[in-house]
Amino acid sequence: MSKRILVVLGHPNNDSFCGAIANSYIEGAKAAGNEVQLISVGDLSFDPVLHKGYISIQELEPDLVAGQTAITWAQHIVFVYPIWWGAMPALLKGFIDRIFCQALPSSTGKIHSSGIACFQAAQLTCSLQWTCRLGISAGYIACRGIIK
Repeated sequence: MSKRILVVLGHPNNDSFCGAIANSYIEGAKAAGNEVQLISVGDLSFDPVLHKGYISIQELEPDLVAGQTAITWAQHIVFVYPIWWGAMPALLKGFIDRIFCQALPSSTGKIHSSGIACFQAAQLTCSLQWTCRLGISAGYIACRGIIK
Protein backbone atom coordinates (compact mmCIF):
# COMPACT_ATOMS: atom_id res chain seq x y z
CA MET A 1 0.00 0.00 0.00
CA SER A 2 1.47 3.35 -0.99
CA LYS A 3 1.90 6.16 1.53
CA ARG A 4 2.01 9.93 1.36
CA ILE A 5 5.50 10.77 2.59
CA LEU A 6 6.85 14.22 3.43
CA VAL A 7 10.63 14.63 3.62
CA VAL A 8 11.82 17.69 5.55
CA LEU A 9 15.44 18.54 4.77
CA GLY A 10 16.65 20.52 7.77
CA HIS A 11 20.13 21.34 6.49
CA PRO A 12 20.24 24.86 5.01
CA ASN A 13 22.37 23.63 2.07
CA ASN A 14 20.62 21.28 -0.38
CA ASP A 15 24.00 20.07 -1.69
CA SER A 16 25.05 18.76 1.73
CA PHE A 17 25.46 15.18 2.95
CA CYS A 18 21.97 15.45 4.46
CA GLY A 19 20.68 16.62 1.07
CA ALA A 20 22.12 13.49 -0.52
CA ILE A 21 20.46 11.33 2.16
CA ALA A 22 17.11 13.07 1.58
CA ASN A 23 17.38 12.64 -2.20
CA SER A 24 18.24 8.94 -1.85
CA TYR A 25 15.30 8.43 0.49
CA ILE A 26 12.97 10.19 -1.97
CA GLU A 27 14.20 8.08 -4.90
CA GLY A 28 13.71 4.86 -2.93
CA ALA A 29 10.29 5.87 -1.65
CA LYS A 30 9.09 6.81 -5.14
CA ALA A 31 10.49 3.57 -6.58
CA ALA A 32 8.44 1.71 -3.97
CA GLY A 33 5.28 3.41 -5.27
CA ASN A 34 4.84 6.12 -2.64
CA GLU A 35 3.83 9.74 -3.17
CA VAL A 36 6.60 12.02 -1.87
CA GLN A 37 6.87 15.73 -1.23
CA LEU A 38 10.02 17.60 -0.12
CA ILE A 39 10.33 20.65 2.08
CA SER A 40 13.83 22.05 1.96
CA VAL A 41 13.91 24.40 4.94
CA GLY A 42 16.86 26.32 3.52
CA ASP A 43 14.78 27.33 0.48
CA LEU A 44 11.87 28.74 2.50
CA SER A 45 11.29 32.41 3.16
CA PHE A 46 10.22 32.88 6.80
CA ASP A 47 11.32 34.40 10.09
CA PRO A 48 12.52 31.50 12.28
CA VAL A 49 12.37 33.57 15.48
CA LEU A 50 9.45 33.35 17.90
CA HIS A 51 9.59 37.03 18.87
CA LYS A 52 7.24 36.68 21.85
CA GLY A 53 7.86 33.01 22.56
CA TYR A 54 4.66 31.02 22.83
CA ILE A 55 2.74 33.91 24.43
CA SER A 56 1.26 35.10 21.14
CA ILE A 57 0.99 33.58 17.69
CA GLN A 58 2.88 35.18 14.82
CA GLU A 59 1.17 35.28 11.46
CA LEU A 60 2.57 32.54 9.24
CA GLU A 61 4.41 33.40 6.05
CA PRO A 62 3.12 31.73 2.84
CA ASP A 63 5.96 29.14 2.89
CA LEU A 64 4.95 28.06 6.41
CA VAL A 65 1.27 27.81 5.44
CA ALA A 66 2.36 25.57 2.54
CA GLY A 67 4.43 23.57 5.04
CA GLN A 68 1.40 23.07 7.27
CA THR A 69 -0.58 21.90 4.25
CA ALA A 70 2.15 19.38 3.40
CA ILE A 71 2.27 18.11 6.99
CA THR A 72 -1.51 17.70 7.01
CA TRP A 73 -1.28 15.78 3.71
CA ALA A 74 1.45 13.41 4.94
CA GLN A 75 0.95 10.00 6.47
CA HIS A 76 4.67 9.67 7.22
CA ILE A 77 7.14 12.49 7.86
CA VAL A 78 10.92 12.10 7.55
CA PHE A 79 13.19 14.76 9.08
CA VAL A 80 16.76 14.73 7.72
CA TYR A 81 19.25 17.04 9.43
CA PRO A 82 22.70 17.25 10.99
CA ILE A 83 23.42 17.55 14.70
CA TRP A 84 25.34 20.78 15.25
CA TRP A 85 26.60 21.54 18.77
CA GLY A 86 24.27 18.91 20.18
CA ALA A 87 21.11 20.14 18.45
CA MET A 88 19.37 20.53 15.12
CA PRO A 89 20.23 23.56 12.93
CA ALA A 90 18.59 26.78 14.16
CA LEU A 91 16.66 27.21 10.91
CA LEU A 92 14.99 23.80 11.33
CA LYS A 93 14.25 24.57 14.98
CA GLY A 94 12.61 27.83 13.91
CA PHE A 95 10.59 26.01 11.25
CA ILE A 96 9.32 23.51 13.82
CA ASP A 97 8.60 26.22 16.40
CA ARG A 98 6.64 28.32 13.95
CA ILE A 99 4.79 25.58 12.07
CA PHE A 100 3.75 23.42 15.02
CA CYS A 101 2.86 26.15 17.51
CA GLN A 102 -0.36 27.13 15.76
CA ALA A 103 -3.56 25.18 15.37
CA LEU A 104 -3.03 22.70 12.56
CA PRO A 105 -5.70 20.53 10.95
CA SER A 106 -4.88 16.83 10.95
CA SER A 107 -5.49 14.37 8.14
CA THR A 108 -8.65 13.39 10.02
CA GLY A 109 -9.97 16.95 9.67
CA LYS A 110 -9.75 17.69 13.39
CA ILE A 111 -8.02 20.85 14.58
CA HIS A 112 -5.39 20.32 17.24
CA SER A 113 -5.24 23.50 19.29
CA SER A 114 -1.83 22.51 20.65
CA GLY A 115 -0.57 22.92 17.11
CA ILE A 116 0.67 19.33 16.87
CA ALA A 117 -0.60 17.43 13.85
CA CYS A 118 -1.70 13.83 14.16
CA PHE A 119 0.19 12.08 11.40
CA GLN A 120 0.60 8.34 11.37
CA ALA A 121 4.39 8.05 11.65
CA ALA A 122 7.60 10.08 11.77
CA GLN A 123 11.24 9.24 11.22
CA LEU A 124 14.38 11.15 12.23
CA THR A 125 17.60 10.80 10.27
CA CYS A 126 20.46 12.70 11.92
CA SER A 127 24.08 12.95 10.82
CA LEU A 128 26.90 13.46 13.33
CA GLN A 129 30.54 14.39 12.90
CA TRP A 130 31.71 14.32 16.51
CA THR A 131 33.80 11.76 18.27
CA CYS A 132 31.94 8.53 18.76
CA ARG A 133 31.41 8.93 22.49
CA LEU A 134 30.21 12.54 22.32
CA GLY A 135 28.27 12.03 19.08
CA ILE A 136 26.17 9.16 20.37
CA SER A 137 25.23 11.08 23.51
CA ALA A 138 24.44 14.30 21.63
CA GLY A 139 22.51 12.50 18.90
CA TYR A 140 20.49 10.52 21.42
CA ILE A 141 19.63 13.63 23.39
CA ALA A 142 18.71 15.69 20.29
CA CYS A 143 16.55 12.94 18.75
CA ARG A 144 14.93 12.06 22.07
CA GLY A 145 14.07 15.71 22.63
CA ILE A 146 12.15 15.91 19.34
CA ILE A 147 10.24 12.69 19.92
CA LYS A 148 9.08 13.64 23.43
